[in-house]
Amino acid sequence: MSETCESKRFCLIGKRGCPGDDRLFSFMAAFFAVATVLVDLVRYIAYVTVPQVTAVVEPLRNLVYISIMLYVAYLFIRYGVDWFEVIFTLVSLLCWGLSVLITPQILDFGIPAALMYFSRVYVAVILFRQMKHYDDFAKKLTWFLPAVVLYAVLAFFQRGDGYMPLSYNLIPTALIYTFYGFQGKHKLLGVIGAVLFVVASFLGARGAMLGGCIGIALYFLITLFRGDKKKARKIVLIVLAVCIALVILAGAMISIFREELAPLAAKSRTLNILLNGVLFSDSGRSVLYDSILEAIRQEPWTPHGLLADRIVIARDKTPTYMKYPHNLALEILYQWGLPLGVILLGAILWLFVSGLWSLRHADENRLAVMLTFVPIALVQIMLSSSYLMSWLFAIAVGLLLAKKPDVTTAS
Repeated sequence: MSETCESKRFCLIGKRGCPGDDRLFSFMAAFFAVATVLVDLVRYIAYVTVPQVTAVVEPLRNLVYISIMLYVAYLFIRYGVDWFEVIFTLVSLLCWGLSVLITPQILDFGIPAALMYFSRVYVAVILFRQMKHYDDFAKKLTWFLPAVVLYAVLAFFQRGDGYMPLSYNLIPTALIYTFYGFQGKHKLLGVIGAVLFVVASFLGARGAMLGGCIGIALYFLITLFRGDKKKARKIVLIVLAVCIALVILAGAMISIFREELAPLAAKSRTLNILLNGVLFSDSGRSVLYDSILEAIRQEPWTPHGLLADRIVIARDKTPTYMKYPHNLALEILYQWGLPLGVILLGAILWLFVSGLWSLRHADENRLAVMLTFVPIALVQIMLSSSYLMSWLFAIAVGLLLAKKPDVTTAS
């Protein structure tokens, strides 16, 4: 690793080295991964104790991300930078600058979005691209276990509105605890992680639950097929049969006990969706899709710049950076036009497919971390978020770009 970590880094002040070997690296990466949980936990506690204190939540959120940005700056000074970091920084600045030149209206509402991009997306890609010690990262995440459990408990008893981000905040750490717990001698941690996953799925968004289930299924399949493949096939068939039976049973139970389950639906977004028969509803996304598709048809070759899709969605209203297409492909195709957009989407697709394919030979710690973040990030970015705002997508991209030092010898 010395050739890739040290000799390819440019350092003017400190001493060349590997940022992933820094003593604070795993802790700061774990801190970033649970930052949304910690900030939201303060919101819950303040709401229960002193509601007036909720005003400090946003400054606290900013302080958390500023501290992580300062740590990344320290890594640059202490260990230098490499070509990717230089190019990624320049491209990010250039894209935002060109966007303002192409569509000046972006300045009216885009400054908070730019700050969010650089404090969360940019920082996460830079930080997680240097990940080396996946086991230590998982261990550092367990330091936040009490806070994560308290967050889940307060969310279960306080929220009644199907808080969408909750499951995207909670499920990644729940999966890490589950995988890491059952890998080693920490079975209780695995059980706690599984319970947290169920709670988050019960309370929150379908997309997060789907991404988590895909991660679990891939982890299960890859782990099984590294051993006896014939035995693995039998186990997979049995599990599939059990899952199908459980789905049929759950459907029957919901139909029979609909009235008894109705009071719980006020607390569970998932149960509410099932009781109302709208499991496959797009929740109004088709309106957003139609608006962006029509705009693309009118000017298919023209780049419009970052956040320009928000202007289309706003129509005659004031644009806001928080209203976006909820689909990565549509967002990129409108922002950058068809030629450049197709190239960017192809690069992202290649990054995700090649990264997931490489996990066939990853050790169990890297496998657990990758399958925690990559599937749920992909689902979120296609259904629920924007690539300019999603910290989960940024973590996944950083991990997919990271060096792959861990290789198993299993067949």
